[in-house]
Amino acid sequence: MVHLNPIYKMTSLHKTEVSIRKEMHKLLLKFIAKQRNILASNNNNNEPINAFNQLLTLKVNDKFLTDMQIIESLITLLIAGYDTTAAGLSFTLLCLAMHPDIQDKVVQEIEQVFPDQNEPITPEGLKELTYTDMVIKEAMRLSLIH
Repeated sequence: MVHLNPIYKMTSLHKTEVSIRKEMHKLLLKFIAKQRNILASNNNNNEPINAFNQLLTLKVNDKFLTDMQIIESLITLLIAGYDTTAAGLSFTLLCLAMHPDIQDKVVQEIEQVFPDQNEPITPEGLKELTYTDMVIKEAMRLSLIH
């Protein structure tokens, strides 16, 4: 969104944005410190290799990334993942809307695996949604989003 910076800075929306950013940075700094302590105490023996741990141990010109560089990278990863997921989900829903027979089968499978709508969805139950999984994978194959 394009807006005039001096005017925007006088709005309550800007104040809210600054407040949210500060809170997010505080939370991420705590998370970074906690994970650094875990990595230091385990000597990397028991910690899985993931993007976050790689950021913490990454050296550029023989220097570790600063906390701010790590925070910026985490936010970028979060936004990129969110956008890709939203686009993929939207395309999958479009495909289902265009093929009501497939949509009915997906709904039937979900109702079969999770008959009580008040019960929480479990990872075990999700593994039983084989037809739904195939539909999502086929939609991803058909889309240009990967």
